Amino acid sequence: MNSYILPITQITKDDAALVGAKAANLGEMHHLGLPIPPAFALTTQCFSDFLTFNRLSEQLRLLLSQTSPQNPEHLSATHRLIEHLFITAPFPGPLQTMLPSAYKSLSSAPLPSLFKNSPPLLAVRSSAVGEDSRVNSFAGQNETFLGVRGEVDLALAIKKCWASAFSPRSLTYRRSFGLDPEKVQIGVVVQTLINSDVSGVVFSINPVTGDQETIVIEAVFGLGELLVSGQVTPDHYEVSQKTRRLTLEQVAVQEKHLTINNGQLTTQPLDKIRQTMRKLNADQIEKVVTAAIKLQDHYYFPQDSEFAFLGSKIYLLQTRPITTIHKPEKPAASIPASSMVLPTTKPFLQGKALAPGLQTGHAVIIHQSAETSKITPGQIVIAPSFFPELTGYLTKMKGLVLETSPSLPQIKDLHRPPFPIITSVPKATEKIKTNQAITVDGQTGRVTIN
Repeated sequence: MNSYILPITQITKDDAALVGAKAANLGEMHHLGLPIPPAFALTTQCFSDFLTFNRLSEQLRLLLSQTSPQNPEHLSATHRLIEHLFITAPFPGPLQTMLPSAYKSLSSAPLPSLFKNSPPLLAVRSSAVGEDSRVNSFAGQNETFLGVRGEVDLALAIKKCWASAFSPRSLTYRRSFGLDPEKVQIGVVVQTLINSDVSGVVFSINPVTGDQETIVIEAVFGLGELLVSGQVTPDHYEVSQKTRRLTLEQVAVQEKHLTINNGQLTTQPLDKIRQTMRKLNADQIEKVVTAAIKLQDHYYFPQDSEFAFLGSKIYLLQTRPITTIHKPEKPAASIPASSMVLPTTKPFLQGKALAPGLQTGHAVIIHQSAETSKITPGQIVIAPSFFPELTGYLTKMKGLVLETSPSLPQIKDLHRPPFPIITSVPKATEKIKTNQAITVDGQTGRVTIN
């Protein structure tokens, strides 16, 4: 369309600097013949000109220079100020004219009958340069807005997407990898929101064990946000790359799902029969596996992809490299027995081992995402669940203990750097106190209170 907005069908993976990696990968999937929802992308030039048009660059620089990375209140206040500046600032004239036209192009795009006679709901996603790369995934660091409808709400969601590049978790993540937040280049993907019957993620290799021959799929009823955020337990399937046969199937109970009802995005309970049903049938699994192998072969690199089914039709929503690929760990028998034995006379908590290792250190209790700045180097973090904000502190931790089991999209980012991780430890944040000395055994899943 112009230097600000491009149809996703005109974009390829070579356009990552122009529209960000997420949009570039979507366009590439289209050219591979994989079905994607109708979409368009706002370019990084659009964001740059927005800052210039409203003379915001110097204000950003000043706000960021005065913000203490160790102070969560400072980070949150800075983000609120930046978001307010963006929301109250007008778009450059050309974008004000072209955005309504782009929005109408989605409304008139060929869609399933579900969307006829009403403007579709949208998913508005950040697409920063450098995210979804082989080095940094930025998964969960920038915002996605679901259920957006109408030109006014679309404009607001775009500005909030831009502002999310300066959220506390994004700033912390960037600084932890030595990235200058002032140099952020961010595009935006505006995508038709598919009211999926089933959604999920597929990894072309096993991101936990590093097994190159196993494709791992997780799926839930409804839209995939509840899976990605860890709010529901998904079905888990493993498929052999060579034979394409199902080697493992774990069907989970799902009590609620995210869906579009009467034009609104809502979380609703599932009826008793569906709660225990298998999410994917054999034909759907085959379609997911075919897409995963095609993407890995095309990119010459293992891929983490999101998909949605509307009836029997599959849509690919995004793909990114798996940023943490690990060689399978040596079996416990190869580790000296003396390093594996923990005192049995001391009180301990039992959970599930996720990442191996044996570490002793002082605990820090993190009840909510705003408290992550309390983490100092060498501590063992105890939290109720995995917050996206924790990603920026992985290089500081000596170990991690969670009360719940994270979803697979979260697990893949937990495996850098290697340290013991234990999940599903009931009431860990109550039974362990900050500064208490503990030992975490990533082989047995035991947390010993010293």
